[in-house]
Amino acid sequence: ITAPSPSLTYAIGDTINFSGSATDPVDGSIPGPQLTWQVVQHHCPGGICHTHNYLTIADTGGSFTIPDHGDNVYYEIILSAINSTGLTGTTSVSIYPKTVHLTLNTAPAGGQVVYNGTAYATPVTLTTYPGSVRTISTASSQGFYSWSDGGARQHDITIGLADASYTATFTDAAPSARSLPAPPNTSVAPQPAPRTPIVAPGPAPNPLPAGR
Repeated sequence: ITAPSPSLTYAIGDTINFSGSATDPVDGSIPGPQLTWQVVQHHCPGGICHTHNYLTIADTGGSFTIPDHGDNVYYEIILSAINSTGLTGTTSVSIYPKTVHLTLNTAPAGGQVVYNGTAYATPVTLTTYPGSVRTISTASSQGFYSWSDGGARQHDITIGLADASYTATFTDAAPSARSLPAPPNTSVAPQPAPRTPIVAPGPAPNPLPAGR
């Protein structure tokens, strides 16, 4: 196998080209119709693997596009050659995806989120692939306020080339009218009524002497 290289890493949607050749001590170069390619998808959710036969062709090479089949996936590309007497030789190369980290959290902390159908206690950091589309939601709609990206309680996100995080906020941590500052008082305070000055009386006049 001359392509792809085992060091190749891919993103979802990438086109993978493969090519190779075979020789035999008696027949020499094995022609294309006697070369068979098989692309096998290894899917390993939870570390338990199963396989899907993704492509089979007979030629000196070909190509395929990486589908979005969930996380924990890699591809094995197998080349088999058969000579004129029916003897077969086989070789293979495996290629793996580029990966990024996706962190999901809640506010208040410690809530539950659902990532692609599986519930997790937060905070949780998951490994996924650039170009993939994943569904995130909260485990319960009760008290849900918003996601940090503005999406609905359950919505799809497209995974980019860099690590990312999303936080679901519940009403316990959402802004409320009680937390907002009071508006300024623009009314005019009533003015006190004017006070009338009180004049104290002066000393009483002395009475006239008696007998006069």
